[in-house]
Amino acid sequence: MVTLQATAKTTPLENVIRLILNKSLKRLIWEEGNVRFLIRQNLLVKTRVQAHLKHF
Repeated sequence: MVTLQATAKTTPLENVIRLILNKSLKRLIWEEGNVRFLIRQNLLVKTRVQAHLKHF
């Protein structure tokens, strides 16, 4: 019961840590999305270049 009360109450430090973790998680997800986008763009460029080279 004591641990439940302890976890129910969040200290300001815990809140700060949670905020930082949330922000870093969001940034990680966003960066991963950017990487995937860049990879997709790179693949598109590669296929365009290959298609372009086939004409010659």
